[in-house]
Amino acid sequence: MGIRIGLLSSNNKLLDSLENYIDGFVKKKIKDQFFEIKKLNKISSAIEYLNVEFPDFIFIDYDDKKLKYQRIFSLINRDPWFYRTGFIILTNINNIKQMLNLSTTFLNLVCFLDTANLEFQLHKIFYTIFKKDSELPKDIVFDNSNRSGHFIIDNDPTIAIKYVNYIINLLIIGGEINTQKANSLRLVLNELVINAIEHGNCDIQYEEKMNFIKSGGNMSDLICQKNMDPQIAKKKVTLEYYLKPKSVIFSVKDEGKGFKLDNNLDDLVEDDTPRAYGFGIYIAKIYIPNLKYNAKGNIATLEIELDRKVRMIPIGFLNKKEIAVKEGELIIDTDRVEEQKIYYIISGRYRAIIDEKLVYEYTHQDGFIGDLFFLRGRKSGGRLSVEVVSDGELIELTRDQFIKVMSKHPYYLSFLLKSISKKLDMLNSKSLFY
Repeated sequence: MGIRIGLLSSNNKLLDSLENYIDGFVKKKIKDQFFEIKKLNKISSAIEYLNVEFPDFIFIDYDDKKLKYQRIFSLINRDPWFYRTGFIILTNINNIKQMLNLSTTFLNLVCFLDTANLEFQLHKIFYTIFKKDSELPKDIVFDNSNRSGHFIIDNDPTIAIKYVNYIINLLIIGGEINTQKANSLRLVLNELVINAIEHGNCDIQYEEKMNFIKSGGNMSDLICQKNMDPQIAKKKVTLEYYLKPKSVIFSVKDEGKGFKLDNNLDDLVEDDTPRAYGFGIYIAKIYIPNLKYNAKGNIATLEIELDRKVRMIPIGFLNKKEIAVKEGELIIDTDRVEEQKIYYIISGRYRAIIDEKLVYEYTHQDGFIGDLFFLRGRKSGGRLSVEVVSDGELIELTRDQFIKVMSKHPYYLSFLLKSISKKLDMLNSKSLFY
């Protein structure tokens, strides 16, 4: 169904500028897919757009004092389905600490873009998010199997933060961590990535940093200056993640000379007061006590436990029948179905089989099981069965219950149509249909 992007600001000049840039980028880089840009100058228009279109991204002019964004963020907090829209915040970033503090405010934050350097950062964010061979994983599945991956990050803090946010947002959507733990993890990983850029790759010392700030500069400017040196600019930060059955491990590695801490982060405190130098690491240690560094001091590692009890359930499905399913169970079998049901996925993994051939695998991110069969009213083609691959929880809905929910929350239909479209594309590619 293509890519939909909303642009929210009362500044028409900024809206036109963003639209022109994005339109030009699309025509050059992603010619082969549908792309829609929607300019929005009111909060009410943005909420309607969220309700009806389920856009992939919304750019928000955070410095626009005419718009009260709390309504949007309250809406997202209230209904987990809206976590699926990514938010890109445009703001005048005076300092990196301000950016890190704001990062815990916005659920499903993709990144910040500094309005003082907007065109350059727009190019970088669009190139990494929308290009076909983007290093961002498009469909990470969080389940009981081990998963791992890594990102190679340039020395640009405002863009680097998007990688941290991307992984954390997927953990939230997958019901793996609660929002409190997500905010702590977001703060710590952002701090570690920023430190790796500032003090690792760019080798910015504390006195140099303080003198530059006192002279009226900010860290983003100092980092840009440092990257004028090709030897510094070519250095990267590597963010790795490794998902285990009950926890996730992160590591942040820079290409700097490191620092000596003897793996004792308590050295950062003197007489119960954090030292000025290393304060960021000290804060990270408060939130994630098992934070460790290697002997050289250029690799930080941390591990957090997953919250398997976190359940992301849309408002419309609360108080509906919940069922626990075990590996190997059949939840749909068109040879023996008595009453058509549709299932909303809370957790677990599932696979659809037509005539003993695997045709689709479901996770929480797919939303529904049985939607095509349910809407058609009877089977078409061969026998369809849906089997539980890993233990999970589902919400079971009859046809009447499903229709009532959709009538009360019509914007759910947008997500349902996207889900159906994705499955139809897959089935058509295999010359199958049910």
